[in-house]
Amino acid sequence: MSRQTYTGVDLVEAAETVMLQRWRELWPYIHVYPPPDAIPVHEIGYIANPGQGGTAEVLRYQVQPGLRFIMQAILQVWVGGAAPAPGDALWTVSVNSDVSSSVQSMPVNGLSNVPVPLGSVEAGNKWPFERAYEFKGQDVVRSVVDNVNLIDGFFVSGFFGYLVPDLLIGDD
Repeated sequence: MSRQTYTGVDLVEAAETVMLQRWRELWPYIHVYPPPDAIPVHEIGYIANPGQGGTAEVLRYQVQPGLRFIMQAILQVWVGGAAPAPGDALWTVSVNSDVSSSVQSMPVNGLSNVPVPLGSVEAGNKWPFERAYEFKGQDVVRSVVDNVNLIDGFFVSGFFGYLVPDLLIGDD
């Protein structure tokens, strides 16, 4: 049996390949359960009501370079007087888009113009996803609200999940 000797860049690539394969065998369900070395993410933001007809960014989160953000749950609520009726506010989560440029907006599939709150501040509940959303390093994830018919109060958004090294997921 002959052995291959690696040096320099080839050695680093070979070590990464072995580490990646070992990690995948130990933790194959990256989108279901966080691996032991995952970094928790619990980002929460709030803003005062921008007024009827107003649009405002409630939360902005940028994924660190070299990592992936696995978002398992969200919080999108209005805190103020009576409970809002469906359509009183529209929540949208977008990636790498500016609040002011709706033409260039890249809304997250299933989280665009959501007409009802998701989760509850009072009950301490987040809205879990059937399958986690995944964002790449340096992605900017925003929660934006369009206030259609609410007066006073606050809008609250939260992103919940964990970060893992980008190398461990790849673009398979």
